[in-house]
Amino acid sequence: MCLDLQVTDLAPIVARSLGKPSVEIIEWDCQPLSAAGSQMVGGLGIQRIAGVARHDDDLANWSMIVKKSKSGAVMASDEPGAWYNDRYES
Repeated sequence: MCLDLQVTDLAPIVARSLGKPSVEIIEWDCQPLSAAGSQMVGGLGIQRIAGVARHDDDLANWSMIVKKSKSGAVMASDEPGAWYNDRYES
């Protein structure tokens, strides 16, 4: 499971990162980035998501790191580089 993400969640983020008004996600996959492949570490799910998107006739590879906190997580940080920062950084 990819932290309960859907293609409709990813498309606007991928479009913004590629500098496009919109994209169609052609394919995508995710892999956990944590000890022993566990999805949740310290109350956070951390995964690398990568795929291919199409805008008009152009295809582009993309990837991102997604961090999602569990409801009521105690561990959190406002530091942008902290692995346990649970806020979206654009």
